[in-house]
Amino acid sequence: MATEGFVRHLDLGPLSPNHSEPVEVLVPQKDVGEEAVVVWDSALVLSYFLVKHRQEFLSPKTRVLELGAGTGAVGLVSAALG
Repeated sequence: MATEGFVRHLDLGPLSPNHSEPVEVLVPQKDVGEEAVVVWDSALVLSYFLVKHRQEFLSPKTRVLELGAGTGAVGLVSAALG
């Protein structure tokens, strides 16, 4: 049986003035399954919040621990932001 689904695109924009290329995180979302299936809307909201406020919340010393967020979208975005 083929697993149906699609890919959620998280557009992070340019990460810094020195990096003008926009960055996009792609997170697959499936229609069936039990684990890592859904990209929750709250993960998208938190991801975009971190992008918008990265100067305030993310520094070289910041550590991010993601617990139970489905597909790991927030962890992927945090890693992309450095």
